[in-house]
Amino acid sequence: MTLIDRYRRWRHGRGYGVHSPFAYFMVKEVVRSDKEYDYYGYADIDDACNNMPCNRLNRRTRRHAHTLLRLASRLDVRSAYLPKADADAPYLAALKAANSRIELHSAMADMNRCDLVLSSDDYIPLQRLCEFISLPGKTLGMRHLPHGWAETLFESLPQGLMLHDSDSLIIVNRPDMQKVSYSIKL
Repeated sequence: MTLIDRYRRWRHGRGYGVHSPFAYFMVKEVVRSDKEYDYYGYADIDDACNNMPCNRLNRRTRRHAHTLLRLASRLDVRSAYLPKADADAPYLAALKAANSRIELHSAMADMNRCDLVLSSDDYIPLQRLCEFISLPGKTLGMRHLPHGWAETLFESLPQGLMLHDSDSLIIVNRPDMQKVSYSIKL
């Protein structure tokens, strides 16, 4: 990553240069929110992270789970797909804290019925994710993103927003906005 790319990521992460109102909202209220008092689920996420065996990944897992809580809460997610392989306690705690009545699915057949799909690595085939994200109103969150997948997913997005870093992304298919992408540390 070049110095210019790092500078852009830093700027976008603070809302500078983000011209779409929805994208600015996502950066300031979801990715970089400083309003921790809004979310009572942080304690549940922190407890789940503290019970994980590997301390090295806890900080990043905690940050991703906090972001997931804010994302699911701000977008009013009513149903989510979380593969059993990804059903780590912090992510489950984040989804439950965002909406205690959220419908959670782990069968791939139910994926298209969900508002939000979460995955990691190549657990869900790329073609299936491209089909999902092309549907209006759908949101995708990924971590441990395989090389080249972000570009392919962005190409299949008809309209909406993609926030990404080197190995994570959030994509929101939003019919009322043009297609934009911002590099930001998630």
